[in-house]
This record gives sequence, C-alpha cells and structure tokens, in this order.
Amino acid sequence: MALDRDNAVWYSGLALYWGQEKAEKFMRALADQQPTMRKGHTLIATLMSSGEFPLGLVYAHRVEEMKAKGVNSIEWVPLEPIVATPNVIGIGKNAPNPNAAKLLVDFFLSKEGQIISQKQQYRVPANPDLLPVSPSLDPKNLKISLVNRQAAEKYEQFDRQYQELFMKGKAE
Repeated sequence: MALDRDNAVWYSGLALYWGQEKAEKFMRALADQQPTMRKGHTLIATLMSSGEFPLGLVYAHRVEEMKAKGVNSIEWVPLEPIVATPNVIGIGKNAPNPNAAKLLVDFFLSKEGQIISQKQQYRVPANPDLLPVSPSLDPKNLKISLVNRQAAEKYEQFDRQYQELFMKGKAE
C-alpha cells in the first residue's frame, strides 16, 4: 500500500468528520500496515497502474483521467467520506489590471471556462450546470466532506501527528 507523505489535510478532514479519537485509531491501524510513503498522489496512481502497489490513496479524478487515456489496470473506490478541499480563484489586492483579472475570473467560472478547465484537469466542475466528465465523479452520488477552517487552524498539529505515525524511521 502507498500513501502520500504529506496527507495532513486528509487526516484533519477525517478527524473533523469522524472525531479525533476515531481518526487517530484509523491512522494508527493504517500506519501499522507499514505503507510505502511517496510524494504525490499522481505519482502513486501512476505507480499503482504499473503494478508497483496493489493499493494506494490517490485522487479519484486522476484515476478517471488515466482510464480515459486507456489505462485499464487501475480503479478507485471511495473511502467515506471523501475529504475534499475547495479550490478558489482570487484577485490580488494590488493587481496591476484588476478589471482584466475580473474578466478572467468571470470567464473561468463561466460554463465555457469550466468546460476548458474540466477537460484539461479532469476535475469536477464548480458550475452546478455541468456534469463531471466521468459519472463516477458526480458529487451527488458521493459522501464528500469539505475541509474547513478548523483544519487550517490545526494544520501543524495534524501534520506533526501524521508525520510521527507514518514517517517514523523512514528516510526522507
């Protein structure tokens, strides 16, 4: 099994959803399996598809993208909940061309912009009028927990705990 060595956001999301005690128990049991630790969910998915690992924690949209490109040796199943982080788009306070930036934001959030982003990144569109490229990624059919502000406020604590559990004795 393979895990990303930087999964504090996932850990914090589970702790906030399940409660700290259940999440810690789950993480300890997972750490006891002595997973291989790698840097990058996409790398892990790629290595899984080539047979390097039979199991790994990866991004579902990357697996769907790989399958769409003909990689048939990989599949995903949801661990409930699916911990998700919202992506944001913003404009810098002192942007040299704020009106142009506003136009870019409007375009990116439009149906046309979301279709372009969706095809390039294979991610679930923010526009509720668009379905994901893969029906498997439809958020209406998945139990999703968005990481919230509490996770950010306690990020260092969750990261330290995750590192202590999974990176103990492993070379960087």
